[in-house]
Amino acid sequence: MCACVEKIFASGKKHALIEEYVKGIEITIGVIGNSTPRALPPSMSIASAGILSIEEKFLPGAGENQTPAPISKEATLLAQKTAEEAYTFVGCKGYARIDCFYQPKDISPTGEDRIVILEINTLPGMTPATCIFHQASEIGLQPMDFVDLIIQLGLEQSNFNFKCKSKDVLNVLEKKSKKSHKKGKNETEQIEEFSKTGETDLQKPLFE
Repeated sequence: MCACVEKIFASGKKHALIEEYVKGIEITIGVIGNSTPRALPPSMSIASAGILSIEEKFLPGAGENQTPAPISKEATLLAQKTAEEAYTFVGCKGYARIDCFYQPKDISPTGEDRIVILEINTLPGMTPATCIFHQASEIGLQPMDFVDLIIQLGLEQSNFNFKCKSKDVLNVLEKKSKKSHKKGKNETEQIEEFSKTGETDLQKPLFE
């Protein structure tokens, strides 16, 4: 490493950035909420050649994203707790996607399970292939439900005359999850319902 730094300075540059090499499992976690955020189940991107490419992570059919990530329950809870704390600490509102590494204690320099935050994406992609939609579906939120919730949180944050309070997000998500699993309607059934009645569950607001 010293030789590399010396080479940089010898080229006329005045600064060199040195970062810790972090070995671990790369996961990504969606977080939603204002003052009371909730982390969604994490996803893990699978690299085909050792190093994950941006195409594998984001382009449909180019890679594989596993949701929920195949890690232990304890690791999942640690990742979600860390994501929520990071989200709150930097003042995020509405929603974000947090990319990080999970290091099991056998490879962590601390000797304990460790989460290393890589970056916080405050406006993550919302394509059909994006893992944040997959994560939302794990707790019973269809894509339009998720978008609806983001809009309502934005209205709340802007002090719009709106009944929803961010402290209600946890309860609403839990109710939606139970309701979704109970009804068991897929998007095709929702579209058929709309063609007959002009209304679907996807149009109904999360907050009454």
